[in-house]
Amino acid sequence: MGDFNAMLLRQEKVGGRPVPDSILYDFQRCLLMSGMRGLERAGHIWTWHNKATQNRIACQLDRALGNSEWFRCFPNSVAEGLAASTSDHSPIRVGLCERPTLRARPFRYNNSWYLSPGYEEVVMREMPHFREGTAQFRMVHKLKQLKRAIRGWVKTRPRTSLAEKEEELRDTQVALQSDIMNGELAAKEKTLIEEVSIMRLQEEISAAQRAKCTWLKDGDRCTKFFYDVIRIRQHRNSIPRLLNAEGRLVGDPVEIQEEAVRFYTDLYQQTDYSSTFPALVTKRLVSRHGNSLLLAPVRMEEVEDIVMKANPNKAPGPDGFSSGFFKRHWGMLKAPVLAAVQEFFVEGRLLKEMNHTFLTLVPKKEGATSLADFRPIACCNFLYKIITHLMCRRMEGIMQGLVSQNQAAFIKGRSIAEHSLLAHEMVREFSKRGG
Repeated sequence: MGDFNAMLLRQEKVGGRPVPDSILYDFQRCLLMSGMRGLERAGHIWTWHNKATQNRIACQLDRALGNSEWFRCFPNSVAEGLAASTSDHSPIRVGLCERPTLRARPFRYNNSWYLSPGYEEVVMREMPHFREGTAQFRMVHKLKQLKRAIRGWVKTRPRTSLAEKEEELRDTQVALQSDIMNGELAAKEKTLIEEVSIMRLQEEISAAQRAKCTWLKDGDRCTKFFYDVIRIRQHRNSIPRLLNAEGRLVGDPVEIQEEAVRFYTDLYQQTDYSSTFPALVTKRLVSRHGNSLLLAPVRMEEVEDIVMKANPNKAPGPDGFSSGFFKRHWGMLKAPVLAAVQEFFVEGRLLKEMNHTFLTLVPKKEGATSLADFRPIACCNFLYKIITHLMCRRMEGIMQGLVSQNQAAFIKGRSIAEHSLLAHEMVREFSKRGG
């Protein structure tokens, strides 16, 4: 912690000459090789300025760094820049910010559970029994039954840590060295090797799911990497302090929750907007062929393709079941899932339990302290995602004919950069003589 007299990004300096790339690269390489990264920032961001009234220059030269061990011990630590007083540098105070005591965690399906003894029996026992009602209600109620049964199994299953099992394997192998022809010890070693291999695989699957590593397809075991990513994600997404409506920095979890509720309540209950819409001129309509594509019956192949292509490590919705659960038990779930999806497209109604959503606040920038600096991300139930994916796929087939060619953004096959390139070409041509 202190004055490093160097910057990581160009944005860390305003005024004066731009920072050479070589200086930025040297500091970036230093942190990369040492395994260090910056603590979450709060308070004064510009830790140095030249105290001038004109031609002002301000930089982020002072910072606090930590390695993976630091963030494991203090995941919510914050580096707060204080007032500089008569100095040209702002002092930094590091707050450890103990993790607040939270309510009971909601149910989250773990993709590694299928490797545990007893799991398949629980699912097979609960899966066949469906309650009477609409297709959507039957599906939602079935997930609730499974959640209750799996929760009970998780609480009562025998727990043995990987470290204990590995130690037992080492002791057995040491004993086997003293009596190499002992068949009983050899059989025990074989059993322990299988158990340790399964537990290592479970740990890796679970860590990859928690780390939300959606880009990794295959490779060696990288559990340490996953746990580092988990700690970084938890640190980056934590909200240790927040500016309230009075501009005061609060750190109490209850006050932070109340401020978040107040902010979004005010945001979505605005009354200073016009309640009338201008007259819309519709130039293009959906053709008969396009209408037939939109209204075509939902087929099993469409739903199955969406399920099988879904990433199992994506965050689940309020029901707690990720796409990994549906992929694992698709043979038993495909019929009720298809019925629920078809019911929505036929009747045009969505059960409210399927429409429940978790909102997660993700910081837009480093050191975010205002709720305006956070982006709300919706974590939807997987059944809801299947329906929206189907709607998007069907809309893709007709959007090209509905949206005019001068609309370049958000249409498959078009790029928003086309307008920038066109404007650049026009300006260049205008500057030519005789053009």
